[in-house]
Amino acid sequence: MPFGLANAPAVFQRFMNSMLGNKRHDTALAYLDDILVPSVTLEEGFKKLEDILKLLRLNGLTLKLSKCYFFDSSLDYLGYEIFAEGIRPDKNKILAVEKFPIPLNIHEVRQFLGLAGYFRKFIKGFGEIARPLTNLLRKGNTFKWTDNELNAFETLKEKLIHRPILALYNPKFKTELHTDASSLGVGGILMQWQSVSDVLKPVAYFSRQTTPEERHLHSYELETLAIVCALKKFRVYLLGLEFKIVTDCNALRTTLTKRDLIPRIARWWLLISEFNFSIEYRPGARMGHVDALSRNTKLSPEVIDDSTLTVYNIETSNWLLTLQMTDPDISRIFKILKPESNEETKDIKKNYVIKNNRVYRRVGKALCLVVPRGARWQISEAPGWVLVWESLLY
Repeated sequence: MPFGLANAPAVFQRFMNSMLGNKRHDTALAYLDDILVPSVTLEEGFKKLEDILKLLRLNGLTLKLSKCYFFDSSLDYLGYEIFAEGIRPDKNKILAVEKFPIPLNIHEVRQFLGLAGYFRKFIKGFGEIARPLTNLLRKGNTFKWTDNELNAFETLKEKLIHRPILALYNPKFKTELHTDASSLGVGGILMQWQSVSDVLKPVAYFSRQTTPEERHLHSYELETLAIVCALKKFRVYLLGLEFKIVTDCNALRTTLTKRDLIPRIARWWLLISEFNFSIEYRPGARMGHVDALSRNTKLSPEVIDDSTLTVYNIETSNWLLTLQMTDPDISRIFKILKPESNEETKDIKKNYVIKNNRVYRRVGKALCLVVPRGARWQISEAPGWVLVWESLLY
């Protein structure tokens, strides 16, 4: 055993993988000494079992009959119960969650989150539910157990006790990735159309909180971030597969295919370009199943705060045009300025104008393109931003 017994599990796993060879994954799955031979029909099961038994004999391995189970319709494997309808947490593991006492310190909070987090793909909106508990783990925070932490603790336990069922992933089924984002977090659901029932069922849930820096991103960028994070999470399922991304951000369908992308979006595009997908837009009213993963319901702004609109005299680019139409204030100004609009807003019509289907603000004799809030940092980071700023001041 090289370098002592600490490496024994890895060495043994490598031996098992080498022994299975090209039959690994297709015929059998092996995690250390736990070998799983799945099959659809009895004949297929006999054939696969015979092949694996021959391999074991050739490599000098023996099996203990009392630990073997043959032709079961369900089984417990690596903390999960697997059966025809799908997969769910093992009842013994959930019993440990159910009996977990109320944490008395940060160490016990970390233990509970580690146990519950193993099954986070079964819980819709896990990141948002666990937010009060994960906040306790932040550096510099003192342990303080309030009703918020208790509610998060009990909610996670309750959701796991019901042992939610997820569909078994099948690369031959039509696959969809539903994503959504808000300033609170990003989330996604990997879903597949079941061939027998022709019903769209969830395979796994994903959600996480946004960082303080990410919360300042524009909604369009947050929606793109949700796609990037979900693709990273489900990469093992989606790489090499043709699938559909469903989002409630209409701008993503066209903007990601344009040449002129802002640097952040361009970098993200490089990450997701290895996947083979199409993008479908669905209104937010039809995306409630994934919307809850990323946000709490918030009211859209009704009043235009004219003083908060920042204006720069810069060259127009495609990404900025898209952001204009997704900004609630600018898009409303655009509607007011249309000839068919009946709204009496003299200040808006006096200070703003539509040119080439874009919203500009009159600054003296010049027309300056209106920049949405979420794009200001990109202008300030651009080369020559000092000259742009000075041209506004002087």
